[in-house]
Amino acid sequence: MDNIRENLSDFIIDEKGNELLFLLIKYRIEYDIEKHVQELNDFRKTRRALASKQNAFFDKLKRKNVDRKDKRIRQDMRQKRAWLAAGLRSASKNIEESKLGLTGDSLVQEIKLIVASFQTDPALRLKLFLILQEAILTPIFSANEEMKLPDAPKEKYPKLSQEALSKLCGFQPEMGKQIYKDTTKFINDCAELWKKVFKYSVYGTAVAVLAAGVLTPTIAVSIGSLMGLKGAAAYTAGLAFLGFGSIASGGFGMAGGLTVLIGGGALLGLSGGSGVAVAISKMSKEAIAVSVAKIANYARFLSEDLGSGRSDMKPMESLKRIKREFVRLKYNFESDLLLQEQDLDSKKNASTLNILHKALERLIES
Repeated sequence: MDNIRENLSDFIIDEKGNELLFLLIKYRIEYDIEKHVQELNDFRKTRRALASKQNAFFDKLKRKNVDRKDKRIRQDMRQKRAWLAAGLRSASKNIEESKLGLTGDSLVQEIKLIVASFQTDPALRLKLFLILQEAILTPIFSANEEMKLPDAPKEKYPKLSQEALSKLCGFQPEMGKQIYKDTTKFINDCAELWKKVFKYSVYGTAVAVLAAGVLTPTIAVSIGSLMGLKGAAAYTAGLAFLGFGSIASGGFGMAGGLTVLIGGGALLGLSGGSGVAVAISKMSKEAIAVSVAKIANYARFLSEDLGSGRSDMKPMESLKRIKREFVRLKYNFESDLLLQEQDLDSKKNASTLNILHKALERLIES
């Protein structure tokens, strides 16, 4: 059990990491809403300009068009604010009340303080990537247990928020877009293998796939049982970090507080147990693809960090552990399939094998 914990250490974040992830997602939501506010201000200016003109036919059409857009944006803002409010209420169980109310400059300053503390520790510095990745890939404004949105509004400027989040975490502005690009490509590759085309929204990161795969309680049960934890949850992150869903509390034997597996670590943790095929068969292929994509993204980051000339060996140690655990996961899954005594979905298993093989190719490249 201790060996499992050690091998998963690269993917574990504590209360402070969870807090940072929460604040980043909150910033992303508020950033999006602020863009709507700017749009409404522009509409006001347009109305004034049109009002000063003669009531010509085309001017009336322009005013009607502006009014329609204004109405739609205000509706989106109401839904997004309601979505955020519901998340804040639920998150109050895991996030300090003083942090829930942070907004604007105060929110930015708190994020920068936490990031600065992470950057001084070699291991935590690497986890900044995992936290940024979860903040970028979390599907915001989607329907969930708390919010049943009939026509969920879309994030307005995802690429701009990706840049902003990257800079807040101390990375180059392009890092967030690279995470998005790599994840999208991986899911596209999987879709090709599945002979299924996913529909992508303006958000760009296969929202339907991410929403289906971002919370995986079946993994949580498997990991908890594997590590001797009763009722512990180990999520792949996502909406749980905004309060939508249960979060592990006191897991992994740490003294109080909160510990959560992110970046696909929950899936990787299955490598150390028996019955891997049965456990994975309970997951959707979307959940598997998202988890594996995150692992591959992290491996790429570690490889690039090694080439940056830094003196610490932490990236190399982490990369070796990840590759070793992934090979074990793939081997145990394949062995279980060949020696299985239970009737498992052969098509589903073929899809899973394709996903794992595609990820292996990426890990070899890194």
